[in-house]
Amino acid sequence: MIKISYPFLRGSVVFICCFITSSLTFAQTKTFKWTTELCNYEGVYDVSKVTEQQLKNTYDLWFNNAYTLQTDATVWKPEELPNLSLDRLNKEYTTNVNKLKELDIVKLPCWEKLKEETIKEIEECYKLKAVTIKAYNHPEVLKEYSQGPGECQKYADALIAGGDKMLAVWKEMEETQCKTNASPQNCVDRFMNLYNSSQKMEYAKIRLMAFGWWNCNNQQIPYLSRDVKMEEEFQKLFKNVKFECDEP
Repeated sequence: MIKISYPFLRGSVVFICCFITSSLTFAQTKTFKWTTELCNYEGVYDVSKVTEQQLKNTYDLWFNNAYTLQTDATVWKPEELPNLSLDRLNKEYTTNVNKLKELDIVKLPCWEKLKEETIKEIEECYKLKAVTIKAYNHPEVLKEYSQGPGECQKYADALIAGGDKMLAVWKEMEETQCKTNASPQNCVDRFMNLYNSSQKMEYAKIRLMAFGWWNCNNQQIPYLSRDVKMEEEFQKLFKNVKFECDEP
């Protein structure tokens, strides 16, 4: 029996096998790019563990905070009051919460917890915004909001009472806040211009609502801190990460 060898074929087989192995290895990883305030990142991830869409959704949830309610509940001037819209707030709230509940994120406890806490944050913010918008025309609804601390009640009482009591509490608030202003006298002068204007009752209402009632209650909402630890957890989703940063 004559044995015939084909060395060139053996080389070809080796080349083909290496090519296939390399292709399979390459197919298991992809790159994902994202940015923070100062840095641009590029990470390599395992496609068998996480998808590109999950990474994008998780990034939006963590860094972009893409589901925060944008509808305003306070104004600066009386002529801006018609721009407030409870219907717009309701629609935005329903849309954002539904999107969050269906959001496909990385299946890890820390990200699932962030998703749950974000929904809770939005719900609490919605309650405060809704009652604030209603209260411009119906201040008595402020009694329905019980989530805030007791010290906020003086603003609600003044807004409900109206008249001289509202003016007195407004004056007290402005004078107190002006004491810690960078330019106290300028702050007082701005207040007195409003207080002596023909629209002082309107300004009393919108400023007590914004800088008294809203600020007092808003600071009690459990807003999430999207800190360095979250950034570290996000980077752990990748096999390796490259980045370039600007000087702070």
